[in-house]
Amino acid sequence: TPSLSSEIGNRHDDVTIKEAGDGNLNFVYIVVATCASFIIQQALTYERCIGESLSMIIEGKYFEAVTSKEHGGLCREYVPQLDHLDRTIGMQCSEPPHIILRKGLITAIEYRFLSEHMFEYMVDSLLYRPTTEDKCAAAVNVFVQWLNVVGMWNSVGSVRKLQSMIYRHYLSMAEFHIAMQIYKEWRLKRMEQTWDLFHQKLNKDESGKAYLPAIYNLIQEEYMKELFHDTLGFSVAEMIRRIGGVDHVEDFESIREGSIRADSEAKALELANSHLKEKQQFLAIGEVISPIMQVQS
Repeated sequence: TPSLSSEIGNRHDDVTIKEAGDGNLNFVYIVVATCASFIIQQALTYERCIGESLSMIIEGKYFEAVTSKEHGGLCREYVPQLDHLDRTIGMQCSEPPHIILRKGLITAIEYRFLSEHMFEYMVDSLLYRPTTEDKCAAAVNVFVQWLNVVGMWNSVGSVRKLQSMIYRHYLSMAEFHIAMQIYKEWRLKRMEQTWDLFHQKLNKDESGKAYLPAIYNLIQEEYMKELFHDTLGFSVAEMIRRIGGVDHVEDFESIREGSIRADSEAKALELANSHLKEKQQFLAIGEVISPIMQVQS
């Protein structure tokens, strides 16, 4: 488009373009020039793995961009900045680097404040806009120095270096299995902490204000229980869709050995199916995590 072309000085001789994603709904390109670089996401009018026989609308990219912009206004440090949107052709542009969290988790990176950052993003984007007083208080908070830790990780060089460090020191398959089990426990613990922080934020004992405290707190408790079950149901349904549907995830697709990948997918589907059927029986996030911890990798 003219606006993006002008950013690179309308000089195309030194421009390099690399495809960074092969998703079913978008093309993703990294465009690098001497004076500028950016990430392009181009929506498709069809499912890529099926072809034009399964048509799609590109309008979804517009709503995705609007949501991203809105969330960026609420929690800027956790949302990539959107620089350009062409609604007509379903294309959006953002600044690099643009590393998806999933890729970091696949390479076994331990993000030190992942739970806290996910919790803050959930609260800020779902519940309210911070007041001026809240922003002033955050500016002098002792933890503010860590707010840019996600940006520190979002570097291709950092990911490659850590990836090398992780895999270089595995001396045997047994050692590798132990390391992966430790990392699995770390990831599950982050999931548990994220929900616990979110639950604590919403589920506070209040005076009831215009209501009797007992009634107010009972309604709040029922609301949190319903929200927990809805969240769990959606999550496991999404697991089933991303394994059995056409839009697969790299977590499984990156497993080269076919038999190992099939076994992993079967275990995930069995677990998701069980959780979906019995979601009303779970009362706490720890009860959800425990069966997953028992599954042998």
